[in-house]
Amino acid sequence: MDLYPLTFQEFLCALGEERFVNILQGTDTDMVTTFKSKYIDRLREYYYVGGMPEVVQTYVETKDFNQVREILLSTGFFKTRQDFIGSKTESCMEFDSDAAGEGK
Repeated sequence: MDLYPLTFQEFLCALGEERFVNILQGTDTDMVTTFKSKYIDRLREYYYVGGMPEVVQTYVETKDFNQVREILLSTGFFKTRQDFIGSKTESCMEFDSDAAGEGK
């Protein structure tokens, strides 16, 4: 069986936020705007946690970013803690600039 990373919408479902997935899949952009801050919060969590099923499951069960970090480091995905911190910092900086309208 092949496993792939969860998409953002699958991540929302894992968190029990199916209603936000339904809004995203709909055509009511006003509702998306209404919940903008919630989407941004969840997107930041997704950027940090990622989509690896084991990591997402741990995060859903514990809401503990330290455990998430330890799993990511133990998988060898990141060679050092600095690689992990650097990649997350760059992702957040890109997200923040895009959110502010400074991105592409």
